[in-house]
Amino acid sequence: MSKIGLVALVTREYSGSYRSEEFVNDVFDNLTKKGISVIKAEKVVEDPSSALEVCDQFKNEEVKGLIIIDINWVVDSLQYIMINELKVPTMFWALPYNETYSLACVHHFGSFLKSQDVPFEYVYGASDDECALNKVKTFANAVNMVSRLKSMRVGLIGPRQTWRVAGAQDITSEEFEFSDKIGPTILHIEMDELINDAENLTNVEVDKVKADLRNRSGKIEISDKAFDYMVRMYLATKKAIKKYHLDSIAAETCPNYSGLMNVQSSWLADEGFVVDTEGDIAHAVMQTCLNIVCKSATFLGEICSYKDDTVNIYHEGSTAHSLAKSTKDARIMESGELGCYIGLSLRAMNNVTVFNLAGDNRSYKMFVNKAKVEECSYEEWENSGKGCLAKVNFGISAKDVVDHLIKSGADHHYVVKEGDYTNELRMLCNYLKIEYTSLDQKEG
Repeated sequence: MSKIGLVALVTREYSGSYRSEEFVNDVFDNLTKKGISVIKAEKVVEDPSSALEVCDQFKNEEVKGLIIIDINWVVDSLQYIMINELKVPTMFWALPYNETYSLACVHHFGSFLKSQDVPFEYVYGASDDECALNKVKTFANAVNMVSRLKSMRVGLIGPRQTWRVAGAQDITSEEFEFSDKIGPTILHIEMDELINDAENLTNVEVDKVKADLRNRSGKIEISDKAFDYMVRMYLATKKAIKKYHLDSIAAETCPNYSGLMNVQSSWLADEGFVVDTEGDIAHAVMQTCLNIVCKSATFLGEICSYKDDTVNIYHEGSTAHSLAKSTKDARIMESGELGCYIGLSLRAMNNVTVFNLAGDNRSYKMFVNKAKVEECSYEEWENSGKGCLAKVNFGISAKDVVDHLIKSGADHHYVVKEGDYTNELRMLCNYLKIEYTSLDQKEG
């Protein structure tokens, strides 16, 4: 969990200054009770000297986010020192007392930061205000994601490019731009490396995990030989994760290597590790990001049809068994001689977050919206193509949903995760300077 620095700024000569020590102490106690890792400044900041001392303290403590409490009206230069010295995501806290002019101060400096294109968040309320405390909790989650992104490593498994128009030869410009904007390092790993490692495993190594994986696998409709090979690929994938210190994987399965990574994606998802099976780096990274907030399996698919209020999000079959109503409802089905794919429909979920990240050239847009997943009958799943199916209802006409997504420039991959993470993703977009869109917003 990332550490959040908490500091109060005050002008002693102005009204309300007497609140400073007590207010910051109360905020610290209440945030700690919320489970947030808070580092309290050793002193209240009232001049440049004390501001620099607190900045040095926070640097030594390696804080990754900053909460500035404007006790009353404080000069811009003090806030500037804190922000510029620490260069971490910042939230301001405004007091709800007229005589302090605290809210006016946050309003004023926030306007200036907006003009400088510096992202920030703010809360307003007493030290025990539950809405304010919950918003800080969301802020802490967003800081955790921003901090993790900077050190994240994603393995791109599949052949690297060996051509260029003008520029880098072994990576694409888009890889560099995405890393520069979002943070992760992309590591190229050949699929042949995994295949060779899989084939060189001993039967003893495979047999150690085969029974456990079989028990986690629902209805197995592939040969013993194919299942053995899938276990080998699973172990080879875990070896690559350890060797390259990977946080997630985006693997090529189309048009080559179809069926080689699907069940591995499912097994590893239920272990808290993301393997995307279409080489989709952006969504592998974002799924991993949300696992920092809540480590639970996610579903990635494409909108392939719609009817009435239901959008059918469907994919080739690499989704976690745990997302089915029961493990017994999930199937491992044949894909080529030794490959396979997962067949299941997502269980009913009353509260899910659906999101998509699209863009290029350091300019990205994220669509985020709450929805629910409706239960799917066996016949509906069978008629859909026997892959992985999620019947998603956004509460409005499905045609209007698809119209909005296509017109707004959202791309074809959508992630579905149980729970409401819209506020965390909105804050993440703010700090990464990614455009945030939803069905509630007008186009553009």
